[in-house]
Amino acid sequence: MKKRRLDGSSGGARVRLLSRGSGSRSRNTLGPNFVPRGGMSSDEEVREEKELDLSSNEVVTKYKTAAEIINKALKLVLSECKPKAKIVDICEKGDNFITEQTGNVYKNVKRKIERGIAFPTCVSVNNTVCHFSPLATDDSVLEENDMVKIDMACHIDGFIAVVAHTHVIKAGPVTGRAANVLAAANTAAEVAMRLVRPGKKNKDVTEAIQKVAAAYDCKIVEGVLSHQLKQFVIDGNKVVLSVSNADTKVDDAEFEENEVYAIDIVTSTGEGKPKLLDEKQTTIYKRAVDKNYHLKMKASRFIFSEISQKFPIMPFTARALEEKRARLGLVECMNHELLQPYPVLHEKQGDLVAHIKFTVLLMPNGSDKITSHPLQQLEPSKSIEGDAEIKAWLALGTKSKKKGGGKKKKGKKGDAAEVAEPMELWGFEYLFLKCLMKMVDPGAHHIKVWLIGVHLRYLFWAIAHERFGFYVYSRILVFLYTILLWLKFRRFVEYMLFPLSLILFSHEEHGIRLEDSCNK
Repeated sequence: MKKRRLDGSSGGARVRLLSRGSGSRSRNTLGPNFVPRGGMSSDEEVREEKELDLSSNEVVTKYKTAAEIINKALKLVLSECKPKAKIVDICEKGDNFITEQTGNVYKNVKRKIERGIAFPTCVSVNNTVCHFSPLATDDSVLEENDMVKIDMACHIDGFIAVVAHTHVIKAGPVTGRAANVLAAANTAAEVAMRLVRPGKKNKDVTEAIQKVAAAYDCKIVEGVLSHQLKQFVIDGNKVVLSVSNADTKVDDAEFEENEVYAIDIVTSTGEGKPKLLDEKQTTIYKRAVDKNYHLKMKASRFIFSEISQKFPIMPFTARALEEKRARLGLVECMNHELLQPYPVLHEKQGDLVAHIKFTVLLMPNGSDKITSHPLQQLEPSKSIEGDAEIKAWLALGTKSKKKGGGKKKKGKKGDAAEVAEPMELWGFEYLFLKCLMKMVDPGAHHIKVWLIGVHLRYLFWAIAHERFGFYVYSRILVFLYTILLWLKFRRFVEYMLFPLSLILFSHEEHGIRLEDSCNK
């Protein structure tokens, strides 16, 4: 068993992973989770309270809210990628947009929730693989025909949405090697999307994406890990390795229902073995929560205090710190491993690197990709037309055909209760309905329509969310209401049937049991 790390030799440092046997986990990655010195944070280091997952509607909503914001941020950053545009200005616009937009949601809630940047905006060009988010003094600009990789993430209450996209600055379709490497990344991402599903193994994805890259005469970049996401955890224990070999191993793992993953695909026209060329380019760090040290320098203590207050868990950019003190203070923090760096890595000059990353929710009804952006038109010289296996992977659907086909995460009794639609408004609607019935003619048509409409609203929700148990039940009730009201059985509907249905729907445990029985 050998421990391998980034070597700081003058010839450039090869990205190397910690090689361990079965029953261990890999600690390094080139994505936002690439942690060459400190190691990945464990889930236990973040929080020990009850774990929240996609069985809660509130959790799903927060993931999708974060995804909506990060998709808009990506669109904004892409619009700024023009010849002669300063990279630092683009990064700042992306970060400012995320901060502003996340600050506008969940403002009127009783419990204060954290929200904001989960990974700073990075703009890496051509052979630069990742993590280029320069300081304000950097004058780097974009040029025509540059291959630009944008990487960013945000969170709402710790529920993280990540995205990465690659764009070539040119008018018209992308051709040649640039088209090949982009098509390889995109096709590999599509295949991974279809293989990351309950019941499948992480090694299935690793083998598949390497086969796709080879079809386009490209390489998957070594050291990239796709991580499970959890609340306030951007680098969960379950991972998908990009390239498998004798020196890089991770635990075998099976995907489970109600999990969330950041699928990270990086392809290269070169060897796929990036190097660290200049440590001074590193500007993104994350607090190593398991490390402690009494810093000697006043500047170091000041900066570390600022980091602990503003960025206790999520990665951050040195641009967000007081720059003069940061230059001095970060060095001592790094020397004592209080911070985990995200180094800027490079392939050889002339190579092209493409990066696509998305967030996928493993819902009961199938996989839901919530972050992405359409690619520009590609005209690659290579294709997958002759590969039946890759075409078969792409032909797989992303929705579940059979209920219970995959492995579900274990949880305490009642954890699934939050799957049901929240019923806060129903009590108010019923009281309002009773008042109307006392004020106007009970036989009035608009009262009948109102009463039926209340259940129709839930009926449409059930259809949209594929909650077919509630869908069947709602259809039966709407039919009964219609018949009974038209037959003048108003009292029966008002005092018996309608309150009973409210109780069934609003009582979460009954609602889940009802759906299960209807689906059998």
